[in-house]
Amino acid sequence: MCGIGRQWLESILVSTECNGNGFHREMVTTVKFSPDVPNVLNVLLVHKLPRGIYVDPYQLATLNDSDSHLQILLDSPINLEAPAHRTGGFSALLYATLVGQRSKLLKKSIPIHCRYHEPSFGDQKAVIVNIGSPDLLLRSETCNDGSNFKSYSIVDAPCTATNSSICSWVQIHFKKEQSHVSLQIPVGDGSLVIHVICELRGVAEFVIKLKLLPFSTPPM
Repeated sequence: MCGIGRQWLESILVSTECNGNGFHREMVTTVKFSPDVPNVLNVLLVHKLPRGIYVDPYQLATLNDSDSHLQILLDSPINLEAPAHRTGGFSALLYATLVGQRSKLLKKSIPIHCRYHEPSFGDQKAVIVNIGSPDLLLRSETCNDGSNFKSYSIVDAPCTATNSSICSWVQIHFKKEQSHVSLQIPVGDGSLVIHVICELRGVAEFVIKLKLLPFSTPPM
């Protein structure tokens, strides 16, 4: 990355979109570089995903095996079954390598899934989940001198998805086609939750509660 001027760095354009319908989508991130990109460039996209979204680590492991130029690291364990209100957000680190790509276009996708949300007891029919633009970090094996990038932040992050060592990365302030993408996720009708209590008196007393969960249609 040495020898590349500030103008080149500021010309980088990043966009994110979500494709598909229902609770299972595909998040696609595109990074556009100018023609004078180095022949070998390490790219790290840090997606900070909200609690209404999750990824399946087993599904991601399949992607890691099938795409040698894309590796994914999660910063925390993922509970696949928890509803949105019982979990938190997390970060997904996407590692990619540009190796002499003539198009200077990096386009990577990962499957994401929507979590179920608490039912509404008012007029709310859906919740909006926003996915912000990722952080973009760059690193070159031939340039480790941070003094060349005084106007940029130098941050420490795992060198690769194996998380076996830490490297210095240059955090890029890129152009954004949009600040975030939004998913509309329906919520159930809380008024349809019915509690049924049955008492059996005798040696012991039992209380049984029956909950009829509201039906949710697929998100838009």
